[in-house]
Amino acid sequence: MRKMLQIIYRSIVRWMVKRNIVWPIVWVYSIVIKEVTVEDWSHSNEKPTILAINANRFRKDLEILSNTKQFKILSMPFKWQQRLLSPFWTKPFPPKRYHNPDPQKDQDIIAMQQSLRSFFRKFLPLLFKQLKIDCVIGAAIHYKQDYDFGFITHEIGVPFIVLHKENFAASQRLVEGNYNRSKNMGRFKGTHIIVHNEIMKDIFIRSGFVKPANISSLGCLRMDDYIRKVKQSNIIYENHMSKKRVALFSFQHGVGLSTLMGAWSTDGKTGFVKLFEDAHMTIARLASRYSDIEFVIKAKWGGEWVDRIKDVILKNNINPDSLKNLIITSERDAQEIILQSDVICGFGSTTILEAAITGKPVIIPFFDEAVMTEYSDSVILKDDLHHFDVAGSPAEFEEMIIKRIHDPSVDPFVLKERERLFERYVSCLAGNASERYVNLIADIIHQSRKSCKNCH
Repeated sequence: MRKMLQIIYRSIVRWMVKRNIVWPIVWVYSIVIKEVTVEDWSHSNEKPTILAINANRFRKDLEILSNTKQFKILSMPFKWQQRLLSPFWTKPFPPKRYHNPDPQKDQDIIAMQQSLRSFFRKFLPLLFKQLKIDCVIGAAIHYKQDYDFGFITHEIGVPFIVLHKENFAASQRLVEGNYNRSKNMGRFKGTHIIVHNEIMKDIFIRSGFVKPANISSLGCLRMDDYIRKVKQSNIIYENHMSKKRVALFSFQHGVGLSTLMGAWSTDGKTGFVKLFEDAHMTIARLASRYSDIEFVIKAKWGGEWVDRIKDVILKNNINPDSLKNLIITSERDAQEIILQSDVICGFGSTTILEAAITGKPVIIPFFDEAVMTEYSDSVILKDDLHHFDVAGSPAEFEEMIIKRIHDPSVDPFVLKERERLFERYVSCLAGNASERYVNLIADIIHQSRKSCKNCH
């Protein structure tokens, strides 16, 4: 039944598109597109209106921008974005060639894109006029679902800005991987890209993907509030619990290895498989021995990730569900966990740097595959490990955690170096990313409006 409805929907859309009848679709989308509001939200028609596509990919950015009260933020549900694409994406295609199809090998992709763009040229101007859209934003340069939407948005004179979310190029392999991906994508077809750091900006420019005038490095929006909390942490989080707390930010087998493999090893040999097992087992063993200490393992998301953590612990004859002081979670906020923990552990994640600026002990498990030559270029922050506590074996990892619970001091010089790393890879410690984003986006919208007036 569902498949039949999808076929009928695609047929109706195609029929309407061929006859230039797009107003019914515009009417539907003007209803399903909703405003992102905050607690003390106040409506104003004077605010520039921004439409976010692929909206579930943003990490608090929409709420933060709305909270500045400088924009009206609208969000298109992703399932409705998919419904715009489904009449045209009727068969599989190589995703890696979607942004820059080969004129000879990919004629089917090119023909499909031409049809989709023809529809967008009729649909988007009417939708934007109905909702008074001044700007469209996406969350990453490589999302193929956003590509044609952004392409035509920019083409018809409405700014399309990408707030690129993947910016942690802190290993040689990640730098090379980001360079090759952006180089193979051809030229950026939008208005502007905002990245978190100068490293990503340089990669995108060197690859020829974007001109220097069309990209800015402004930091990370969601770090502003965190930086404020870190600066106030002695007041807010001191003596927060009767128990000491240790947090491990979980990692996948393929962390930093995106050019070699997926998130999880398929053969049990490729990637950081043994490191994953030994690091998580260390936390589980400590939890079984020290009931007076709380241990938290934080995964980025649930489902398979959490299942794999529990499976590897069960495999080693410990039932994670029986340990009241062991919490395995994907739901809790990572920054709150950092601020409420006494010792933080992690591998290959920005949470290492987020924890580093708190002045708390940060321990990195650096053994098993992490020390193997074939993975040397893939270890994130490899050249900066001396600014952290580095455990060279599971036994040393265990000993170091207990030691640092009782001796959490961090040398002031080390803290300064950690802050330098945070600013290099994550965001400025001035905590003014929101202000910088607002100023740039507002200026782009202003210039677009002025350009449109000059055209008439």
